[in-house]
Amino acid sequence: DLHYPLRRQRQMCIRDSRYGALAIYPNLDGLWDSQKMFASVHGIHSKESARKKALQECKRKSGHSCQVFDYADQCLSVTTGLNSEGLKIYSAVSPQPGQAPLDAMQQCLAAQAKECEYVVQEECSLPE
Repeated sequence: DLHYPLRRQRQMCIRDSRYGALAIYPNLDGLWDSQKMFASVHGIHSKESARKKALQECKRKSGHSCQVFDYADQCLSVTTGLNSEGLKIYSAVSPQPGQAPLDAMQQCLAAQAKECEYVVQEECSLPE
């Protein structure tokens, strides 16, 4: 009676990408309001869907066509700050949770902007 060692099947761990998008109406003519001129989505299954949802939400809130930026399998952070040209938007992405907020704030501070603050502290679209 032979005993064969149990062979453990290795499960292939294939993770599905997740996407996020950021849509902005820059309103270069006046004040920028993050509540009305900005939209973001995260954890979406396709890039196209993430872009579409962010654009739709930004247009609904602002009443204008917006610019869209997408990212995959990362975390996003967005800050704003005032410089001599007016309000500037700084963003950063990182695959490592917790890094994007540091990078986005550092960009704002490095630009010597005043009143640097987060618009998005951190939103992650990491593979699942």
